[in-house]
Amino acid sequence: ANQTAELLDELLFQVNGLLRHPFGNFVLQAALEHGSPMHRTRLVRCIIEDADRLARHRISSNLVRKALRFSSSVDREMLAQTLAPDAQAMANLSRHKIG
Repeated sequence: ANQTAELLDELLFQVNGLLRHPFGNFVLQAALEHGSPMHRTRLVRCIIEDADRLARHRISSNLVRKALRFSSSVDREMLAQTLAPDAQAMANLSRHKIG
C-alpha cells in the first residue's frame, strides 16, 4: 500500500502529461478507481483545471467520466459544476461528439 501511495504521489507530479496520453490515462483511471481519497481528490482537482477541454478530448473524456463515477460527492459536484455551470453549457457538452 505504501509503494502504491508513493507511485501515485509521483504520478500526480506528472499528471498534465498523462491526462491525454493514450496509455497514461488508463493509469490515472485506475488511480481514480482504486486510489486513496486524498489521491482521488488531488487528481480530480487537476482535471477540474481543464475540465471542459478534457471532456471533449477523445482520450481524456474517459478519465472525466471515471472521475464523475468514483470521486467523492464534493469533488463530483465541483467537477459537474465546472463542466456544466448552466443548462446551455450542459446542452453544448451533451451535443459534442465525445462529451
